[in-house]
Amino acid sequence: MKAGLYTCASLAALLQLTAAAAVPQHRQHKRALETAMVYEDIQVYVHEDGTPFSTAINVVTDKADTSPAPAPAPTSEPAAPPPAQPTPAPTITAAAAAAAPPASNPPAASPNTPEPKPSSAQAPAPPKSTPVAASPKPSPTQSNPQGGNSGSGPGFKSGIAYSPYKAGGGCRTADQVKQDVSKLSSYSVIRTYGTDCNQVANVIVAKGSNQQVFAGIFDVNNAQQEAQQLADQVNGNWGAINTVNVGNEQVNNGQASVDQVTGAIASVRSFLRGKGYQGPVVTVDTAVAMKANIGLCKASDYCAINCHAFFDGNVLPADAGKFVQGWVGQIQDLSGGKDVVVTESGWPNSGSANGKAIPSMANQQSALSSLKNAFDNNLILYSAFDNKWMKDSAKTFNAEKHWGILGNAPSDA
Repeated sequence: MKAGLYTCASLAALLQLTAAAAVPQHRQHKRALETAMVYEDIQVYVHEDGTPFSTAINVVTDKADTSPAPAPAPTSEPAAPPPAQPTPAPTITAAAAAAAPPASNPPAASPNTPEPKPSSAQAPAPPKSTPVAASPKPSPTQSNPQGGNSGSGPGFKSGIAYSPYKAGGGCRTADQVKQDVSKLSSYSVIRTYGTDCNQVANVIVAKGSNQQVFAGIFDVNNAQQEAQQLADQVNGNWGAINTVNVGNEQVNNGQASVDQVTGAIASVRSFLRGKGYQGPVVTVDTAVAMKANIGLCKASDYCAINCHAFFDGNVLPADAGKFVQGWVGQIQDLSGGKDVVVTESGWPNSGSANGKAIPSMANQQSALSSLKNAFDNNLILYSAFDNKWMKDSAKTFNAEKHWGILGNAPSDA
């Protein structure tokens, strides 16, 4: 800011100030009493905006008596400058506020047609306008002693789903689980679905030192009991656990409400934190159910979806990866950019046709190749072996048993 004297409009005010400053003073001397008029010549220095910052005062004496006695010498007493005025804080003008970029609007919702996993019937393709989103960057596969990963996000390179049930029903033994899991050494994460059959403990023992378990609590209505069973089976070895998932497709299947699931997530997370587990806690549901109930994702530490191009009926196996990427993009947008992990995706090797989607060994390999090209991390393929214990039906195109990537489980031989 530049300094200057008052000018123009301010001059009149100064003249008034000068006039008002003329005061008579009586000075007593030894020889005679004389009367003098003392005038104060005031100069005020101001900023460009008119704010004064300094004042100088010169005192001038005009004697009324012409006596030969010498008059006192005029004095000049500059006044102390006033305290410096603080610089006003900048304010945001209406124009500046209007220039701020508007928040982006979320994409419009598409029809909420149910999209089941291998136990459901059909799912719609994502709208063609949905951009294909890149999958989240993986964190290091090194495990954290308190669970999860040492990096941020869910972070695993590749995953495979595994069930510990015999072809005729019942639980596989620990040795049988070890036999099966030995064939899964190329995957960094092995997904399980419950705590029955001592499956978490058996898989932890059978897995390699560089692998982790994506552990499931199957029934949200029994979440506390299963959480305790999980903690017992882990036995403090939380570094073996990548993620704990509470409920699998229970909203999609009508087995629980959104409030029940989100309540179970919070309850299990709190319980496991008390047991020393600090890794992610999520729920898993179909892509369509997650989109229609995005609160499931927001209550989770990341979004976890099952997404199968086969059930759409209009997607060729070679386009399976693009189809699933489209759904990942939609869920990311609706969740405000949260990481999305595909917790199931694959293609049946046998069964009945669903429109353009035809089960076969060749089509399964084509779909798997497409999925792997689309996702270089955070994808769990479904499933390690054919699940002979399941029941086929027309609803699932008689393919329920036939999603195994490696064929029959070694322990079924």
